[in-house]
Amino acid sequence: MYAVGIVVNLLTDDPPEYYDIALRDFGLMLGALTLGRLAWAVPRRQPGGAVPQLRSRHAGRAPPRAAQAARRR
Repeated sequence: MYAVGIVVNLLTDDPPEYYDIALRDFGLMLGALTLGRLAWAVPRRQPGGAVPQLRSRHAGRAPPRAAQAARRR
């Protein structure tokens, strides 16, 4: 989150002269946050090289009603 401080610092200078650098740093911050979220979303490989199954967001809960209706047909 240090990137937010850098961007704010660049934009609060009197008068701000570094819009291009602030925009670049903002883009780098968004990219870093996106890669961080992806790193948490993708499971790690097991020691044997097998990739574990992705967990459903409904794991451990009853399936949504649409899925239940589709199973009944």
